Amino acid sequence: MSNILIINAHHYYRFAEGKLNGTLVQMADELLTADGHQTKIVEVDKGWDVDQELENHQWADIILLQTPVNWMGVPWSFKKYMDEVYTAGMGGALCNGDGLAAPKKHPRRIMAMAAHCRAKNTCSRSPSMPPKKPSITRMNISSGAVAWTTCYSPCT
Repeated sequence: MSNILIINAHHYYRFAEGKLNGTLVQMADELLTADGHQTKIVEVDKGWDVDQELENHQWADIILLQTPVNWMGVPWSFKKYMDEVYTAGMGGALCNGDGLAAPKKHPRRIMAMAAHCRAKNTCSRSPSMPPKKPSITRMNISSGAVAWTTCYSPCT
């Protein structure tokens, strides 16, 4: 079965104690464990050790994020968690670099994906028509690499 890292990204406030997020994390843990998966739970509000979090991410096959949406974004404490953990992971623990080096090495890949999304986002639909689901497209790029792109568009 899978190793699943569950991150509870709720940030405590007197008026928002995080009971719903805590309950959902507990339910996910119980259901996944009963199904034979191994789980680890991280509660961002209780603090974290960057090295331990890098190990947790390397251990995990799946990362499940439970978070409230505060003004269309995640809580500030989870943004700080991402900044610290994922920045530390760019040295090779989670990835090599931040992706900005890719255009120099493979500029066609990046340009092809951007052009594909721009092309999917142009259409003659009326703005009053409801948007459809995002399209996920498999693209074969000339170098032999395969990229998956997701384009959110009212035209797809």
